[in-house]
Amino acid sequence: MPGTVLPRALLPALLLASAPAAAQAPAYARTPGDTLHYRQATQATVRIQGRPGHAEQTQRARITLAFTGGDTARAWYGGLDVRSKHGAAYESLEIPGSEMRGGFVLAVSPTGRVRTLRTPVLPPPLDMELDSVLVWQFVDFLPVLPEVPLRPGVEWTDADSVDLARGRWRRTTRYRVVRDTVVDGVAAAVVETESRLAMRHTSEIDEELSIRTELEGTERGRFVFALAPGLLLRRERSGTLSGTETSLLEGDPPRPARQTREYTSVIELLPSAP
Repeated sequence: MPGTVLPRALLPALLLASAPAAAQAPAYARTPGDTLHYRQATQATVRIQGRPGHAEQTQRARITLAFTGGDTARAWYGGLDVRSKHGAAYESLEIPGSEMRGGFVLAVSPTGRVRTLRTPVLPPPLDMELDSVLVWQFVDFLPVLPEVPLRPGVEWTDADSVDLARGRWRRTTRYRVVRDTVVDGVAAAVVETESRLAMRHTSEIDEELSIRTELEGTERGRFVFALAPGLLLRRERSGTLSGTETSLLEGDPPRPARQTREYTSVIELLPSAP
Protein backbone atom coordinates (compact mmCIF):
# COMPACT_ATOMS: atom_id res chain seq x y z
CA MET A 1 0.00 0.00 0.00
CA PRO A 2 1.56 3.33 -0.99
CA GLY A 3 3.34 5.09 1.82
CA THR A 4 2.96 2.37 4.45
CA VAL A 5 5.62 2.32 7.17
CA LEU A 6 4.14 -0.55 9.14
CA PRO A 7 6.82 -3.15 8.32
CA ARG A 8 9.64 -1.40 10.17
CA ALA A 9 7.78 -1.90 13.46
CA LEU A 10 7.36 -5.66 13.11
CA LEU A 11 8.77 -7.66 16.02
CA PRO A 12 9.02 -11.46 15.93
CA ALA A 13 8.00 -11.64 19.58
CA LEU A 14 4.95 -9.45 18.85
CA LEU A 15 5.17 -7.87 22.30
CA LEU A 16 3.20 -4.74 21.54
CA ALA A 17 0.60 -2.65 23.37
CA SER A 18 -3.12 -3.42 23.51
CA ALA A 19 -5.50 -1.82 21.02
CA PRO A 20 -9.28 -1.42 20.75
CA ALA A 21 -11.12 -4.41 19.30
CA ALA A 22 -12.22 -4.34 15.68
CA ALA A 23 -15.67 -2.94 15.02
CA GLN A 24 -16.33 -4.58 11.66
CA ALA A 25 -15.54 -7.74 9.75
CA PRO A 26 -11.97 -7.73 8.36
CA ALA A 27 -11.11 -7.75 4.67
CA TYR A 28 -7.94 -7.64 2.60
CA ALA A 29 -7.28 -4.35 0.80
CA ARG A 30 -7.40 -4.90 -2.97
CA THR A 31 -7.39 -1.34 -4.29
CA PRO A 32 -6.32 -1.17 -7.96
CA GLY A 33 -2.81 0.21 -8.15
CA ASP A 34 -1.75 -0.93 -4.67
CA THR A 35 1.50 -2.89 -4.67
CA LEU A 36 2.72 -4.98 -1.71
CA HIS A 37 6.19 -6.44 -1.23
CA TYR A 38 6.75 -9.52 0.92
CA ARG A 39 9.82 -11.42 2.04
CA GLN A 40 9.44 -15.17 2.44
CA ALA A 41 11.87 -17.59 4.10
CA THR A 42 11.23 -21.34 4.36
CA GLN A 43 13.42 -24.04 5.87
CA ALA A 44 12.73 -27.77 5.67
CA THR A 45 14.33 -31.01 6.77
CA VAL A 46 13.43 -34.03 4.63
CA ARG A 47 14.05 -37.65 5.53
CA ILE A 48 13.44 -40.46 3.04
CA GLN A 49 13.46 -44.13 4.00
CA GLY A 50 16.42 -46.02 2.60
CA ARG A 51 18.58 -42.94 2.17
CA PRO A 52 21.27 -42.13 4.74
CA GLY A 53 21.04 -38.88 6.65
CA HIS A 54 18.60 -36.15 5.69
CA ALA A 55 18.25 -33.31 3.25
CA GLU A 56 18.08 -29.66 4.31
CA GLN A 57 16.26 -27.25 2.04
CA THR A 58 15.92 -23.47 2.19
CA GLN A 59 13.88 -21.15 0.01
CA ARG A 60 14.17 -17.37 0.15
CA ALA A 61 12.15 -15.08 -2.05
CA ARG A 62 10.88 -11.55 -2.50
CA ILE A 63 7.32 -11.56 -3.73
CA THR A 64 5.29 -8.65 -5.09
CA LEU A 65 1.48 -8.48 -5.25
CA ALA A 66 -0.08 -5.83 -7.50
CA PHE A 67 -3.86 -5.43 -7.51
CA THR A 68 -5.33 -4.65 -10.91
CA GLY A 69 -9.06 -4.38 -10.23
CA GLY A 70 -11.89 -6.53 -8.95
CA ASP A 71 -10.60 -9.79 -7.53
CA THR A 72 -7.57 -9.90 -9.83
CA ALA A 73 -3.94 -9.46 -8.82
CA ARG A 74 -0.59 -9.99 -10.49
CA ALA A 75 2.26 -11.52 -8.51
CA TRP A 76 5.91 -12.08 -9.28
CA TYR A 77 9.23 -12.91 -7.70
CA GLY A 78 11.88 -10.23 -7.37
CA GLY A 79 14.18 -13.21 -7.07
CA LEU A 80 14.13 -16.78 -5.81
CA ASP A 81 16.93 -18.63 -4.02
CA VAL A 82 16.43 -22.39 -3.50
CA ARG A 83 19.17 -24.42 -1.81
CA SER A 84 19.41 -28.07 -0.86
CA LYS A 85 22.04 -29.99 1.08
CA HIS A 86 22.22 -33.76 1.56
CA GLY A 87 25.41 -34.92 3.21
CA ALA A 88 28.30 -33.59 1.13
CA ALA A 89 26.03 -32.88 -1.85
CA TYR A 90 24.94 -29.28 -2.26
CA GLU A 91 22.66 -27.71 -4.86
CA SER A 92 21.77 -24.07 -5.31
CA LEU A 93 19.37 -22.28 -7.63
CA GLU A 94 19.41 -18.50 -7.71
CA ILE A 95 16.87 -17.20 -10.18
CA PRO A 96 16.33 -13.53 -10.98
CA GLY A 97 12.76 -12.41 -11.43
CA SER A 98 13.45 -11.77 -15.11
CA GLU A 99 13.73 -15.53 -15.67
CA MET A 100 10.08 -16.03 -14.64
CA ARG A 101 8.29 -14.71 -17.66
CA GLY A 102 4.70 -13.61 -17.22
CA GLY A 103 4.44 -13.91 -13.44
CA PHE A 104 1.36 -15.20 -11.66
CA VAL A 105 -2.21 -14.07 -12.17
CA LEU A 106 -4.38 -14.59 -9.09
CA ALA A 107 -7.99 -14.26 -8.03
CA VAL A 108 -8.07 -12.93 -4.45
CA SER A 109 -11.30 -12.74 -2.44
CA PRO A 110 -11.89 -10.12 0.30
CA THR A 111 -11.39 -12.84 2.93
CA GLY A 112 -8.08 -14.02 1.43
CA ARG A 113 -9.05 -17.08 -0.53
CA VAL A 114 -6.66 -17.29 -3.50
CA ARG A 115 -6.93 -19.10 -6.81
CA THR A 116 -3.98 -19.28 -9.20
CA LEU A 117 -5.12 -18.47 -12.75
CA ARG A 118 -1.67 -18.47 -14.37
CA THR A 119 1.88 -19.42 -13.35
CA PRO A 120 5.17 -18.12 -14.77
CA VAL A 121 6.85 -19.71 -17.77
CA LEU A 122 10.33 -20.97 -16.90
CA PRO A 123 13.07 -22.01 -19.30
CA PRO A 124 14.16 -25.67 -19.05
CA PRO A 125 15.45 -27.27 -16.90
CA LEU A 126 14.09 -24.85 -14.30
CA ASP A 127 10.53 -25.66 -15.31
CA MET A 128 10.94 -29.22 -14.03
CA GLU A 129 13.08 -28.39 -11.00
CA LEU A 130 10.75 -25.69 -9.66
CA ASP A 131 7.40 -27.09 -10.77
CA SER A 132 6.51 -28.32 -7.26
CA VAL A 133 7.52 -24.95 -5.76
CA LEU A 134 5.54 -22.72 -8.10
CA VAL A 135 2.38 -24.75 -8.36
CA TRP A 136 1.62 -24.38 -4.63
CA GLN A 137 3.08 -20.92 -4.03
CA PHE A 138 -0.13 -18.93 -3.50
CA VAL A 139 -2.60 -21.67 -2.58
CA ASP A 140 -2.17 -20.89 1.13
CA PHE A 141 -0.27 -17.59 1.04
CA LEU A 142 -2.93 -15.49 2.83
CA PRO A 143 -4.78 -16.61 5.99
CA VAL A 144 -8.53 -16.80 5.43
CA LEU A 145 -10.45 -14.18 7.43
CA PRO A 146 -13.86 -14.60 9.10
CA GLU A 147 -17.03 -12.62 8.35
CA VAL A 148 -17.15 -11.26 11.92
CA PRO A 149 -14.92 -8.70 13.68
CA LEU A 150 -11.49 -9.88 14.86
CA ARG A 151 -11.96 -9.62 18.62
CA PRO A 152 -9.95 -11.61 21.21
CA GLY A 153 -11.49 -15.03 21.70
CA VAL A 154 -13.16 -15.17 18.27
CA GLU A 155 -12.69 -18.57 16.63
CA TRP A 156 -13.51 -19.89 13.17
CA THR A 157 -12.72 -22.86 10.95
CA ASP A 158 -12.03 -22.90 7.23
CA ALA A 159 -11.63 -25.83 4.85
CA ASP A 160 -10.36 -25.60 1.31
CA SER A 161 -9.12 -27.84 -1.47
CA VAL A 162 -7.51 -27.17 -4.83
CA ASP A 163 -7.34 -29.64 -7.72
CA LEU A 164 -4.49 -29.08 -10.15
CA ALA A 165 -3.34 -30.80 -13.32
CA ARG A 166 -0.68 -32.79 -11.42
CA GLY A 167 -2.07 -33.00 -7.93
CA ARG A 168 -4.40 -31.96 -5.15
CA TRP A 169 -4.05 -29.87 -1.99
CA ARG A 170 -6.41 -29.92 1.03
CA ARG A 171 -6.40 -27.89 4.23
CA THR A 172 -8.62 -27.53 7.29
CA THR A 173 -7.61 -24.72 9.67
CA ARG A 174 -8.84 -23.57 13.07
CA TYR A 175 -8.22 -19.89 13.82
CA ARG A 176 -8.35 -18.08 17.16
CA VAL A 177 -7.77 -14.39 17.89
CA VAL A 178 -5.47 -14.34 20.91
CA ARG A 179 -5.16 -10.57 21.39
CA ASP A 180 -5.23 -7.07 19.98
CA THR A 181 -2.03 -5.17 19.28
CA VAL A 182 -0.75 -1.91 17.77
CA VAL A 183 1.82 -1.63 14.97
CA ASP A 184 3.01 1.90 14.15
CA GLY A 185 -0.14 3.29 15.74
CA VAL A 186 -2.43 1.05 13.67
CA ALA A 187 -4.76 -1.46 15.35
CA ALA A 188 -4.03 -5.09 14.50
CA ALA A 189 -5.02 -8.59 15.60
CA VAL A 190 -2.79 -11.54 16.52
CA VAL A 191 -4.31 -14.84 15.42
CA GLU A 192 -3.11 -18.38 16.18
CA THR A 193 -3.75 -21.25 13.74
CA GLU A 194 -3.85 -25.04 13.76
CA SER A 195 -4.11 -26.84 10.42
CA ARG A 196 -4.51 -30.32 9.02
CA LEU A 197 -2.92 -30.62 5.55
CA ALA A 198 -2.84 -33.20 2.78
CA MET A 199 -1.22 -32.89 -0.63
CA ARG A 200 -0.55 -35.07 -3.65
CA HIS A 201 1.67 -33.98 -6.51
CA THR A 202 3.53 -35.56 -9.43
CA SER A 203 6.71 -33.95 -10.77
CA GLU A 204 8.10 -34.94 -14.15
CA ILE A 205 11.88 -35.30 -13.89
CA ASP A 206 12.41 -36.28 -17.53
CA GLU A 207 10.59 -38.16 -20.27
CA GLU A 208 10.94 -41.50 -18.46
CA LEU A 209 10.99 -40.63 -14.75
CA SER A 210 8.43 -38.89 -12.55
CA ILE A 211 8.09 -38.57 -8.78
CA ARG A 212 4.73 -38.83 -7.03
CA THR A 213 4.62 -37.31 -3.53
CA GLU A 214 1.73 -37.91 -1.13
CA LEU A 215 1.97 -36.23 2.29
CA GLU A 216 -0.29 -35.26 5.17
CA GLY A 217 0.21 -33.81 8.63
CA THR A 218 -0.30 -30.85 10.96
CA GLU A 219 0.83 -27.26 11.12
CA ARG A 220 0.76 -24.55 13.81
CA GLY A 221 1.32 -20.84 13.39
CA ARG A 222 0.25 -17.27 13.99
CA PHE A 223 -0.22 -14.12 11.96
CA VAL A 224 -0.63 -10.38 12.50
CA PHE A 225 -3.33 -8.57 10.51
CA ALA A 226 -3.60 -4.75 10.38
CA LEU A 227 -7.33 -4.04 10.62
CA ALA A 228 -8.03 -0.69 8.94
CA PRO A 229 -5.42 -1.02 6.14
CA GLY A 230 -6.47 -4.65 5.56
CA LEU A 231 -2.89 -5.96 5.41
CA LEU A 232 -1.16 -9.19 6.37
CA LEU A 233 1.92 -7.94 8.24
CA ARG A 234 3.59 -11.17 9.29
CA ARG A 235 2.90 -14.89 9.25
CA GLU A 236 4.85 -17.67 10.96
CA ARG A 237 4.22 -21.40 10.51
CA SER A 238 5.82 -24.73 11.40
CA GLY A 239 4.66 -28.23 10.62
CA THR A 240 5.40 -31.88 10.02
CA LEU A 241 4.16 -33.84 6.99
CA SER A 242 4.70 -37.54 6.34
CA GLY A 243 3.76 -40.00 3.63
CA THR A 244 5.36 -41.56 0.57
CA GLU A 245 7.59 -40.50 -2.29
CA THR A 246 7.21 -42.91 -5.22
CA SER A 247 9.61 -43.13 -8.15
CA LEU A 248 7.80 -43.94 -11.40
CA LEU A 249 10.27 -45.08 -14.04
CA GLU A 250 8.93 -46.22 -17.37
CA GLY A 251 9.15 -50.00 -17.62
CA ASP A 252 9.82 -50.52 -13.89
CA PRO A 253 7.42 -51.16 -10.99
CA PRO A 254 6.74 -48.16 -8.69
CA ARG A 255 9.29 -47.67 -5.91
CA PRO A 256 7.63 -46.12 -2.84
CA ALA A 257 9.67 -44.79 0.09
CA ARG A 258 8.57 -43.27 3.36
CA GLN A 259 9.13 -39.48 3.56
CA THR A 260 8.94 -37.08 6.52
CA ARG A 261 9.17 -33.31 6.07
CA GLU A 262 9.56 -30.83 8.93
CA TYR A 263 9.42 -27.15 8.02
CA THR A 264 9.18 -23.55 9.21
CA SER A 265 8.04 -20.58 7.14
CA VAL A 266 7.96 -16.81 7.73
CA ILE A 267 6.29 -14.21 5.49
CA GLU A 268 6.61 -10.52 6.33
CA LEU A 269 5.52 -7.31 4.67
CA LEU A 270 8.31 -5.00 3.50
CA PRO A 271 8.28 -1.22 3.04
CA SER A 272 6.80 -0.04 -0.23
CA ALA A 273 10.21 0.31 -1.91
CA PRO A 274 12.18 -2.86 -1.00
